Amino acid sequence: MSSVRALALLAVAALAAGCGTAAPAPPSRLPEAAAWAAGPVRWLLLPEEIRELGQLRNVEAVAGFRDRFWARRDPDPGTPGNAALESFLGGAAIADRLYGSPDRDGSLTPRGRALILLGPPSRLRVAPPPLPLRPRPGRPAAEAGHREAWGWVASDLAPALRGVLPPPGADGEWRLVFELAAGRERLIEGEALLAVAARGWLRQP
Repeated sequence: MSSVRALALLAVAALAAGCGTAAPAPPSRLPEAAAWAAGPVRWLLLPEEIRELGQLRNVEAVAGFRDRFWARRDPDPGTPGNAALESFLGGAAIADRLYGSPDRDGSLTPRGRALILLGPPSRLRVAPPPLPLRPRPGRPAAEAGHREAWGWVASDLAPALRGVLPPPGADGEWRLVFELAAGRERLIEGEALLAVAARGWLRQP
C-alpha cells in the first residue's frame, strides 16, 4: 500500500471515530489533505466539509480549503489574526501536554477533543466505574480504571457555543463522562453534545 493511500485510510478512521458518524469517503489521496484531517482539526471538521475535502485534487486546492475553513470560524474577520485558530492551537497544545502518551497525542484523545471544543470545565468529578472491570492476567489493581465527569456552566463557555448547544441539565450543567482504564480512555456520555459544539465554532451571522 502506498504511503499516500495509507494516510488517507488513517484519516478516514480518525474522522469516523471523531464525528460519531458512518465513515465518509476518503478526504483525498493527497497526503497533505489526509495528514491535516487526521490531526486534531478532525474535531472541528463538519460532514459537509469532509465531503468538500474529498473533492480536492491538488496541493493548491488543499491550501485554499484550509484558508476557507479557518475564515469561516474567524469571529472578527475585519481584525488581524484569527481568535478561533489561536484558541484551537492553544487548546491542542494544552491537551497534548496533559493527556499525551508515548503512542498518542493528547489532542487526539476524547478528553483532548472536549478541551479543544468546549474549553476547560469548571467542574470535575472522579469516581470508580459502577462495576469492576473484568480482571486481566497480569494487570495491577491500580489499572482497574476510573470515570471522570466534566461539567461546564454557562459562564465557562463562549457565547457562540451557548447559542448552539442544547439546554443544560437540571443543575445548569453540560456534562461529559469519560472512562479511563489501562492507559486507554473513551467517551461514554456526551457524544451528541460534542458533535453540536463543533458547529459552534462557525462564525455566527
